[in-house]
Amino acid sequence: MSFRRPLHSVLSPAIAAVALLVVPAATPVLRSSLATPAPITGIHISGKDGTVTAKISSSDRTLWKSTQTSGLLDQTNLLTTESESRAELPEDLEDEERKAAVSTGRYVAAETEIESGNPNHPDTQRRITVIDALTGLPTWSILSGYPGGGRARPFFYLMGAAPGKIIIDVPALRTIRALDPLDGTILWETDLPGDCVSAALPSADPQADEDDPIQVYSLADRNLAVAMTRCEDRRTSLIGIDPATGRVRWERRFPPSGLPELSLEEGVSILSHPNSVTIIDKGGLILADDLVYRSPSWVIAAGAVIISDGDWSGNGSGVRSISRSSGQITWSRPDLLGEVGTAAGKIHVESENALIVLDPADGHTLVTLSAPLTEKDIEAALAAPPGWGVRGGVPAADWPDACALLPPAELTSRPGTGGYVTTPIAAPPELGLTTPLACELTPERKGTLVTVSVVRVYTSVKEATEAMETLSGEKAAPDVAEHASYFDDERDAVTIRHGRVIVTVEAFGDRTLLRQAGRITGEQLRELYPSRKGSP
Repeated sequence: MSFRRPLHSVLSPAIAAVALLVVPAATPVLRSSLATPAPITGIHISGKDGTVTAKISSSDRTLWKSTQTSGLLDQTNLLTTESESRAELPEDLEDEERKAAVSTGRYVAAETEIESGNPNHPDTQRRITVIDALTGLPTWSILSGYPGGGRARPFFYLMGAAPGKIIIDVPALRTIRALDPLDGTILWETDLPGDCVSAALPSADPQADEDDPIQVYSLADRNLAVAMTRCEDRRTSLIGIDPATGRVRWERRFPPSGLPELSLEEGVSILSHPNSVTIIDKGGLILADDLVYRSPSWVIAAGAVIISDGDWSGNGSGVRSISRSSGQITWSRPDLLGEVGTAAGKIHVESENALIVLDPADGHTLVTLSAPLTEKDIEAALAAPPGWGVRGGVPAADWPDACALLPPAELTSRPGTGGYVTTPIAAPPELGLTTPLACELTPERKGTLVTVSVVRVYTSVKEATEAMETLSGEKAAPDVAEHASYFDDERDAVTIRHGRVIVTVEAFGDRTLLRQAGRITGEQLRELYPSRKGSP
């Protein structure tokens, strides 16, 4: 599982003390380690009220319960995987501030932030404890130095986790390291470029809060480790590193300014200022480098980055999708303003008064829900099948097949008509229908084209009746349908309601044919929907 986190959040590393004292080589150095045990996957770890419980997800069987790790994993909710996963932890300890936990294979690394207790030196250290997810027992723990402690006992923090690796930034040594979760052995280490230092150093960010000088600036996931640095020319530099080998994939530098916020999701780096955003794919392709009205929101979906930089007051450029392979905009919705998110394979935009659910492939609207919204409303909208919202919540099975409403054999059997060829017309994709929405009947010989179309299936007869009453055309004869109205005085097109279903029949220029086609359609509706409610 890849992750994105705010600038202030911290992930837990694991490191051996002797490893931190080693001055790194100039190029990535691969180190051997003890054989890491085979990954244990599918262990669900949760903590509540001082007790941490681990269960096998597939069977819900309890593996262990522990109060010993409650100070580290209270209210954790994570699943161990073959790669890595992450869970935020609450910040409610008095002297040790829980920040986050990550898992890689069978190990969970939990990090706490420890204050010095000295008001003259408010800096914090980092304590990392590695726990075996199979047994619940801590396997090892290490304490970092203070941020200003220098090279002798350097400060470090966790960038993230990749398969079989815990990746850390050691600012004083100007090094990025990958550690074996089994014992903290260094697997690889990579130096920063000669004129750049970690953005986590206080000197790298003159605008940093004096009471909280150290933030987490560099991140890693299974696809990429990305280090944020400040160079001699005062430009911010991002360095993309292969998490498997430590090799530098790319480096990108940006104009001097205050340090931006870095996020990482599925190998996509997002560098954002209040009024600009830069998006870089894991291979180094710049997907976007734009001025924006406000800090944007984004999600990764369907091989693209979906980004929104509009706000509820109408400013900004709306929502757009950028292809990760080409960097091109694949679709845009300038009419949508708000926070963008993803769930159940769909994109949703939350505005001030509505929740709009989009298809990530082309951006068309699937569902629109108006405020006030409940959690149940939102869950239903996100779980709904295609077209549910556009259909007003009416199941697709309730919509009739337009070609079944006017069988050509029925129309041909009437005096004065010849044979007809049927051509079904598909519904727009956003309706999510598998049956045709309209049907054209073309005469085999010279004659009039007849078209029948399904206008709408309403949730109730009352709604359908109210819709019909808005029509101003002359009422058609009762033998056509229980409620029918001509389009106009020509009487060659009619709107028909039966129960909840409204359809139209057109035979422009031929009143007699229209009357016949209308009667047949009315008969078919009564046959398909025997009850007056028009239910299938």
